[in-house]
Order: sequence, then C-alpha cells, then structure tokens
Amino acid sequence: MFSRNHISFFSQFMRWIISSIGILKTIADENDFTVEGEHSQYDANLEGKWRPWYHIYSFCKAGKVPHTPIINPVGKYVIRLYYLGCWRKFLIDDLLPVDYHGRIMLPVSSNKGELWPMLLCKGLLKIASNFWNKRDDLSGFQPISCLTGWVCEEITNM
Repeated sequence: MFSRNHISFFSQFMRWIISSIGILKTIADENDFTVEGEHSQYDANLEGKWRPWYHIYSFCKAGKVPHTPIINPVGKYVIRLYYLGCWRKFLIDDLLPVDYHGRIMLPVSSNKGELWPMLLCKGLLKIASNFWNKRDDLSGFQPISCLTGWVCEEITNM
C-alpha cells in the first residue's frame, strides 16, 4: 500500500499515521465495520468495505452521484475527518512539501498514480497541528478516531 520513503523512517508521527491507515484497511479487508454516523456511504463502494480514499472529495462533480475519488485539475480537495465529536470537512490543496533533495515528505503510495495517501496525511496534519505543544506531545490526537469516529482508549501497563 505504501512505498518506502525517507520520511517514514525518521518521523514517528508519519509511522503512526501509516500504521493507523494500514490497520484499518486490514480490518476492513477481513470484516465489515461501522463508521460513526455513517449509514450507506460505504454500501455503494466495494460492498461496504472501508477505504481511506473515501474521505477525499475533489469538487469535480456536483449533485447526488456516487462518490468516486478523482483528480481535481485545480488542485483543491475536501478531506472529511471526524474531529471534536462530528464529521468535519477540511479544505486542502495538492501542493506537497519536499525536502532539500526534492523528495516528498509525506507517505506515498506504491502505485505512482495514487494521490490519496499524501492528501489524507495533509488533512490529518491539519488536525494534529491543533494538538501540538512545546514538548512535541500529541496526546489527544488519534488518527483512527479521525478516520472512523471511534473513541480510542489508551491502555497502559501498571
């Protein structure tokens, strides 16, 4: 699903997002599961299977048509994520951060034509920026909650 790039090795935050998306996709491949507040969005797509790219809307078609993620020639997208108790829409663009050597600093797909991993990470970064503090502690931010609406509980060893 994701290809190796330098940022996934050095950024704990990116490893966290990649593993969260990977876990949800693995669970969805094996079982159907409910998403908070969803009724039939996933029924029209792949027989009820959750897919991360269902969170991305591209402004290309208006009206009540089945949601099909497509590339927007203008580069504007809406990412639908669960935040502060309800589903919210976050506006992002397709400009991607690169390092000094021109390498993309977000997780990339092993399929070169897929844009969704980078767009989804940009949306998650927008939410995570509200949780950052001076100690680089992201307590309270849960990527799985943002993608499903589930309430995550942290279990610590005593």
